[in-house]
Amino acid sequence: MSELLDLGSGFTARLVAHDGKRVGLIVEGPCDERCHSTPPPADPQRCSGILYFTGFTDAGPDDPRWTVEQDEPLTISPSVQCHCGAQHGFIQSGRWVNAGGIVEEAK
Repeated sequence: MSELLDLGSGFTARLVAHDGKRVGLIVEGPCDERCHSTPPPADPQRCSGILYFTGFTDAGPDDPRWTVEQDEPLTISPSVQCHCGAQHGFIQSGRWVNAGGIVEEAK
């Protein structure tokens, strides 16, 4: 997964590699008006963050880790939540599955 993965519902993921190994994802999605990220996102309509997979030891020792349950289509656990708490969901079978927040409310 070297290119941008469209997870649906406005969310995308891009693989993060370190020394040739897959170590995490950059997940990006729609910003919520409740978002109070510091610093604020460069694009007020989009928010992004990085998550690291289990086994990557170069991140901070207290950083949470996610488990790759399935490579194709991508499934990770546990759920993903924006640090401001406004977005929360799962990446299951290559799709964003909302766990509450703006995606469901916007329907």
